[in-house]
Amino acid sequence: MSKTCRRLLAVISILHAAALPGLARAEETGVFQFLEEETKVVSTSRLPQSIRSAPATVYVVTAEEIKSSGAQTLWDILRTVPGVDVMTTRTGQGEVSIRGLNKALSDKTLVMVDGRTMVTDFFGYTIWESIQVSPEEIDRIEVVEGPVSALYGANAVAGVINIITKKPAQIKGGLLSYTQGLNVGGGEKNARFGTFLYGDQKGKLGYKLDLGWRSLNHFGGDHDQASAVRKANALLSYDFSPDTQLSLSAGISGVDTQVTTGLTGTTDQKGPVSYARTDFRHKDANLRFFWNRARLASKNFTAFSEPNVDYDTYDLTADRSLDLPFENSLVLGGNYRKNTMKSKIFSPGLLEQDIWGLFFENQWKPIDHWKLVASGRLDRHPYTDLIFSPRGSVIFAPVPQHVFRYSIGKSFRNPTMVENYLSFNTSSPATDPTLVFMGFTDVESLVNGRRNLTPEKMFQMEAAHTGDFGRVKTTLTGFHYRLKDQIVTSAVERDFATFPTLTTVSTFQNEGEVSALGAEFGANITVTRETALFANYSYESVKGKLSTLVSRNGGPRHKTNGGIRYKAKGVTASLWADWVDTTYWNVSPHGGTTSYEKLPDYTLINAHAGYEFTGKLQGLEIGLGVFNLSGFNHHEIMRRQSADFPGMSGEVVRARWTGTLAYHF
Repeated sequence: MSKTCRRLLAVISILHAAALPGLARAEETGVFQFLEEETKVVSTSRLPQSIRSAPATVYVVTAEEIKSSGAQTLWDILRTVPGVDVMTTRTGQGEVSIRGLNKALSDKTLVMVDGRTMVTDFFGYTIWESIQVSPEEIDRIEVVEGPVSALYGANAVAGVINIITKKPAQIKGGLLSYTQGLNVGGGEKNARFGTFLYGDQKGKLGYKLDLGWRSLNHFGGDHDQASAVRKANALLSYDFSPDTQLSLSAGISGVDTQVTTGLTGTTDQKGPVSYARTDFRHKDANLRFFWNRARLASKNFTAFSEPNVDYDTYDLTADRSLDLPFENSLVLGGNYRKNTMKSKIFSPGLLEQDIWGLFFENQWKPIDHWKLVASGRLDRHPYTDLIFSPRGSVIFAPVPQHVFRYSIGKSFRNPTMVENYLSFNTSSPATDPTLVFMGFTDVESLVNGRRNLTPEKMFQMEAAHTGDFGRVKTTLTGFHYRLKDQIVTSAVERDFATFPTLTTVSTFQNEGEVSALGAEFGANITVTRETALFANYSYESVKGKLSTLVSRNGGPRHKTNGGIRYKAKGVTASLWADWVDTTYWNVSPHGGTTSYEKLPDYTLINAHAGYEFTGKLQGLEIGLGVFNLSGFNHHEIMRRQSADFPGMSGEVVRARWTGTLAYHF
């Protein structure tokens, strides 16, 4: 372990072991304090919960913390959350996973916006730049760690990231913001972000509009565009009564972003990604429908002849909560989802999937200080058996300041439409000297999906403690999980019988089992009302037969974060560091003999400073943000080394300095 890691671990140990007794008597609440007693998280359960009584490990990143961090992408916002693995794979592409197993096109974590899934159902990954909301519209981000399929079904294998946007009454006015990259630090200088946000609540009518655009150039080339996005998001709501509300919302983002697909290289994803949604609430009943739509083209993707993907997802969810005798609450509900897709790399015509699920959750407080939570979900996929995902939690709070929890549960990931339906073949001249010597003139490659794949399944258990020592809030979690039936690409088979054409065939298959053991510790310290410190450490050891797209040990074994935030008299400032341990990545071509190479550990130092004017200039705000303050050039996923050893096509990560001018009205 590096000196940086040892120092930060020492800081955490000192804060937990030494500082707590001295600070325990202080009860001052700081400007960065998330008010757990008043604010409820909505992602850990079908019923709103305080963080302390939640039946799963949950971390919340507030709007104030997002603003003070100076983070310039949605995935960078999550770097300080314990247990979350974040990688910048290309300048405009980030990958996020929970408790290991991160990779290009990561597919083990469910990403949502206000409960609407952002995962692309055709291949199970999230296009972060396509998310239609701007950072200024976000109220908080809830990160739920551990299996959550009992609530959300497929894809919530390792956890859920739910981006909660501001209600119209929270916006209450308008915001104009412009951010420009600065020619400082020798990194990417041409970042440009713009936002217009307006919203308000007028009696029973609420409305908001978010317009934004983003442009990033490659870290390695100042005039080579990496990502360009235009986005719009709107909501209209009406309160018929305190118990009845209807809302309509829609959004669209025009995406032009270069992404890495792992061993098969990079591609430029272009096209519109949009949604339409309606929510209806009456007393204890909720009804939600949304339609996700995308028309994407993958340009410069020679591995698959520049495929197009047109997909639509229609999702309907209904639930009802009931208050039962003896401190008992029950939620019952159901979900129906229809996926459709069309692409030239699949069989001709429109492909369809009909998926449904039934779920329940029961919370019971049998005696003082104890709460039991049991939930489960039954899901049906057209090509798999019925699958049941249970989750149970025992929560014990001997005193309000200390809560102990033990949880156990199962989660799963269904085969994607690509894994079920892919039907692709391409032919090219034989260039390998050995094949040419043997007399082969052409190579025909076939890649096919399979309908008889089984879902990936994870079993996980965890024990946790949350502590309130006055100015110091702590979390400590230990976990163990087993993942089996991973869906991976098969070894390439060669058919020499088609001479002089060599035919290669590969498909998808279920393979291998993985086990992991890990722990997370975090501390948040309110030093004064204006100043807050935070530090956390994550450890995980992953063993077993891993996909060749994942790093050899399932991810970095050690990660640690630490920082300081300050806000007073219009001044906002922060400085924080993120250290990530060494990883080892496969660099061999797809289908070749696996060969791993080391990716060194790295430290990111990030900073932000802002000032809100008063008096005649009230409403005006300026800010300076720095990503990778030290200018340490590094890779977070294995770079491309040569045509014979492609690695994961990771891009170098360099510094980025930005200046922001904003006006609130």
